[in-house]
Amino acid sequence: TTPEPTTPEPTTPEPTTPEPTTPEPTTPEATTEQATTTTPYLTDEPDENTFGLRYPTCECWTAECGYCTNMECAVFQPLSVSDLGISVQSAVGWKKVNTVVLFDDEGNNLGDFWWSYKGIGLTGCIACQAPPAVRTVPSGSVVDWNLSLKGGVVKLSINGEVLFEKKLVKECAEQFAKATQYSFTGMSCENTFLFAPSEMLAGERINETCGGACPAA
Repeated sequence: TTPEPTTPEPTTPEPTTPEPTTPEPTTPEATTEQATTTTPYLTDEPDENTFGLRYPTCECWTAECGYCTNMECAVFQPLSVSDLGISVQSAVGWKKVNTVVLFDDEGNNLGDFWWSYKGIGLTGCIACQAPPAVRTVPSGSVVDWNLSLKGGVVKLSINGEVLFEKKLVKECAEQFAKATQYSFTGMSCENTFLFAPSEMLAGERINETCGGACPAA
């Protein structure tokens, strides 16, 4: 006998699922916004802006400042080795006396440096008439002046010109070599000094308002 031919059952192929494709991530274009900041009491001189800020010459002859005994109203700066010295903008005249009170590390009063049209003084060491060049500055005008004690030499510069210079000797040199802190008196909130964080530390009340004694800018 001849076997009947068999017809294979049709097979249905299993559907295949294509592998998912992940699109390449796209990076949004970066936008750069330049931040702007403002700092109060920046000086008008670009070179000075690299060193510090302008703060008011906070008056120390007040109850809050202990009548020039409270170091919260003082600036720490080792003056005997400082290249910057103390840079101030204030008025000058016959009756206007600009005074810097000098202290040692422990807050002991070493004496005052003062100057006006009439004279220049450093407690116990200097007392003389002001050089004629000082009196050529118009009375009442605001000037830039700098006091330096570097290396034991007392130097007063006005508007960038050295108008007085004296080398301290013996006890005077020894005493004022200790000057590392100072306060201001005889000036006002309109007067300013250059605060350089690179070599200075400010007492708690040395700021834009002198601890509330001066109006905010």
